[in-house]
Amino acid sequence: MMCKGVAVMRRRSDSWLNATQILKVAGFDKPQRTRVLEREVQKGEHEKVQGGYGKYQGTWIPLERGLSLAKQYNCDHILKPIIEFQPAAKSPPLAPKHLAAGAAPKPARRAPPPESASAVNTRSSRKQVADVVAPVVEQEPLSPQASEDGTMTPSPSESSSSSRTPSPIHSPQPSHVSLATDTLSTASGRRKTRPAASTPVDVAMSGDELPSKANGIEDRRPYGDQMLEYFISDSNDVPPLLLRPPPDYDPNMAIDDDGHTPLHWACAMGRIRIVKTLLSLGADIFKVNKSGQTALMRSVMFANNYDVRKFPELYELLHRSTLNIDNYNRTLFHHIVDVAMSKGKVHASRYYMETVLGRLSEYPRELADIINFQDEDGETALTMAARCRSKRLVKILIDHGADPKIVNNDGKSTEDYILEDERFRSSPAPPSRTQSMSFRNTHPAYHTPHPPLNSLAGTNGSLPLHYSVAAQRASTRCTNDMAIMLDSLAASFDQELHDKERDMAQAHALLTNIQQEILDSQRTVTNLKVQADKLPTAKQKLHDMKDELHARMGMRYRLGWEKWLKEEETREKDIRDAAAPSQAEDISDLLLLHEDIPTDEGALHQACESLRRELSQYKKRRIELFDELVNFQAEADTSERMTDYRRLIGIGCNKPPGEVDSVLGLLLEASALL
Repeated sequence: MMCKGVAVMRRRSDSWLNATQILKVAGFDKPQRTRVLEREVQKGEHEKVQGGYGKYQGTWIPLERGLSLAKQYNCDHILKPIIEFQPAAKSPPLAPKHLAAGAAPKPARRAPPPESASAVNTRSSRKQVADVVAPVVEQEPLSPQASEDGTMTPSPSESSSSSRTPSPIHSPQPSHVSLATDTLSTASGRRKTRPAASTPVDVAMSGDELPSKANGIEDRRPYGDQMLEYFISDSNDVPPLLLRPPPDYDPNMAIDDDGHTPLHWACAMGRIRIVKTLLSLGADIFKVNKSGQTALMRSVMFANNYDVRKFPELYELLHRSTLNIDNYNRTLFHHIVDVAMSKGKVHASRYYMETVLGRLSEYPRELADIINFQDEDGETALTMAARCRSKRLVKILIDHGADPKIVNNDGKSTEDYILEDERFRSSPAPPSRTQSMSFRNTHPAYHTPHPPLNSLAGTNGSLPLHYSVAAQRASTRCTNDMAIMLDSLAASFDQELHDKERDMAQAHALLTNIQQEILDSQRTVTNLKVQADKLPTAKQKLHDMKDELHARMGMRYRLGWEKWLKEEETREKDIRDAAAPSQAEDISDLLLLHEDIPTDEGALHQACESLRRELSQYKKRRIELFDELVNFQAEADTSERMTDYRRLIGIGCNKPPGEVDSVLGLLLEASALL
């Protein structure tokens, strides 16, 4: 049924509905559909279909769950006809065109007029590229795959997931198939899956129409067509166009509809010789395609560089573009982790990540700026690694400064995804729908009869494990491969154990040094505490000595003040008796002072107030000077060196040390005359 331009289908065998099509009718775009499928749909009973025609692909769910999903997003009234549809008991008859297909032979096609060799080559090249690009079908995103190191548990919906980019070495297809089916993607490489297009690629690489200069005929096709046809061919040699580039050749031109340059293709396919040749011709490593992806980003989106083990050498050539981001705010680390979401690509992702982080560890500031960068969905490389359940990638990123507390647009952080995985692993796994159907449909009457055991016995009387020769060969080959893999795993375990023991020895040495420093610090603190306990007693003693010195000097100067005051009162008394001429000279200053005393009562009062203020200021100043004198005297008397100075001066002057202060003025006057 067509609904809002979407072909909505209901499966005849079990009446299941396509959840992807329901969400399309509800108006969700691709990222929103992905999040709804991961959060709500794929947690229950479902079946993922990939491959084949695009309208049959997606996530299929039971009719009741599909009805609840349609009601949840207010589109059940639109889908009511297909939900309430009651199919007939018999299948509908075949269309008339199918019945008459074998009776009416097709008329023979008229032979086309001959064309020139260059026109044939150009049209053939464009047809081949079109055939490669044609089978592009957008599918639902793959469920996060389990890590191949055995540290994570895959979800139940992952059994039907397929690899997005088949490896050119571990796949029966040629090395260029993975790039031919993926590299020409118009998307950013985010959650796009392309079906294997073996037939068009095989036609494109048949070898009869490859570019060449056969019979001395010069290739006059556009440079972009020549480079594109070279990359989808089997040739590993440097093309003549790069060995002898014409003057008008631009190494940064786009050679396909997605804006990929020859450098993008060479990096994605792991052709290190072509990369070096293009760079020598002036290729720009910062040149991006229509999705904003650099050649370095394209190189980590496929497993080709992992298969040939040339990525460290390639990264040294392209590392200056590490900090670039694409049109979706994705960094190089996002694309590396995105590879791990494809089945069989976890080792390639770890290989790329360890190479890049090992190189960027020399630049911690730049690494801190890029490793926690969020894309338009709020995802960091660490949250993506946690979502695809790869503990090794998570550990590598955290060891290099990735923040596990950053949340994405769904409000989930790395810690949340790890906790969800732990809960999933601790819960019992429900039986799969395929197994339940197989048990339900099994009947003893339909069992295939097994051959008798004596017919399976070998020539030596032993019982073989498999009946067919092909199965026995496959079993032997798998056993050998498994033995090799186990040996490799054991070697990796030994190496990791050796590294851990070395780290433990270093940690023990560091712990011993820290404990010794702690003991030294404790001894120092104990000594300081002992000295600090004596400090209050010393402060109190100093305070008492200052008080005693202040009292003694106060008494000394008070007696002098009282003596001077009596003398002045005596002189004041003598002012009244000024008849004697001999006394007039002695009290002349007092007479002058009395002459300045006003006779008016108001003026006298003002003079008294002025004298009181001056007297108060002089008293305050005298107290300050007295305190300074006490301090100076305390420093002078309590210093052992001052005592030594007095003893030394006394020896030079033939005076006892106690009389040095009395003759100090005379000594200073005598030294001034010298």
